[in-house]
Amino acid sequence: MKKAIALPEMLVTMSIIAVITAIGLFGFRYILFGLSLNNEAELLQHYMKNAQSTADIYGRNVTWEHDGHVYKIIDLEKGLVLKERRVPEHVLIQGPSVTFSEQLRPDKGATVLLVSKNKSRKITVDPSTGRIKLW
Repeated sequence: MKKAIALPEMLVTMSIIAVITAIGLFGFRYILFGLSLNNEAELLQHYMKNAQSTADIYGRNVTWEHDGHVYKIIDLEKGLVLKERRVPEHVLIQGPSVTFSEQLRPDKGATVLLVSKNKSRKITVDPSTGRIKLW
């Protein structure tokens, strides 16, 4: 006589699979947020370097600024937004705006922080050398 799997045994097995899947998805989501934050930090550093080189090429003051979720490169003399980027909803930008002159140096030193959940990345702008570093 064939013995079939009883309903309680099947329910217990399905419950165990559901718990393991939920734990795995939570961990995967945590990893994705970390990767997204790293990508955004690298893009932000690239945008700052772009603002710096634009100031050098055109010989005008160019500002990098943000409002928490959108950052922009602005030509101050013409009042034009040259580039703009919206960061994902789970990433928040904190820190001052930075204006680059044609000498490739910022008007002041700055530390910009990107925060997502319990992780953060820091970008610093050295006022003496103009170096933009990602930490």
